[in-house]
Amino acid sequence: MDFDYPQQVHRFIDNWFADKGKRLQSELDKAQRSRIRDLVKNPLRLALLCYTWLLHEEDLPETQAGLYAQFVNRFYDWKSHRFPISKQRKRELNLALGELALADIDSCGGRFRLREGFVCEKLGDWDDESSLCHVALQLGWLNQVGVAAESPDEKVYAFYHATFEEYFAAFRPSKSSKRSRSLGASLLSANASSSGLLKPTKHSPSKSKG
Repeated sequence: MDFDYPQQVHRFIDNWFADKGKRLQSELDKAQRSRIRDLVKNPLRLALLCYTWLLHEEDLPETQAGLYAQFVNRFYDWKSHRFPISKQRKRELNLALGELALADIDSCGGRFRLREGFVCEKLGDWDDESSLCHVALQLGWLNQVGVAAESPDEKVYAFYHATFEEYFAAFRPSKSSKRSRSLGASLLSANASSSGLLKPTKHSPSKSKG
């Protein structure tokens, strides 16, 4: 459930910081930050923002792409104590997640549940500790959300959040499609507050990838 702005968001920030929170609240209150405010009503994204601000107190990025780039970096930092990962492995994982996201979005023009076979085809077997699938599940970029209705023995996964799926797809450096280029343009736009990128997408169990 999303927070109300400003009451619950400000309260969360107050509880997180001893002294740095007031400037972050002031930054979020600025008129030009409306799209960022919408994003951080989500508790997990707000926690990522606070963690980012704690490490690097600076002006907020102007675009959703900039904010999500910060989130991705801080997400890795956040998980590094339990799941350390090298820069090279991180690059490989980001590219693979981009391939997975792009294949998902291009195949149906939307974001749906991802069946185990579809994920493993792109990232390797989930039970192989050397695979990118295993790493993605450990870190939480992918999460099991159920099983396939037509095949109860097959797991179904989803990205941590649909907007991260769009982020990885949009900035996949090769094989870019019209859809991924459109996502990239929306993420970079300074006027993207009304785009679907701000709205969590419900995953339909009837349209699992296979």
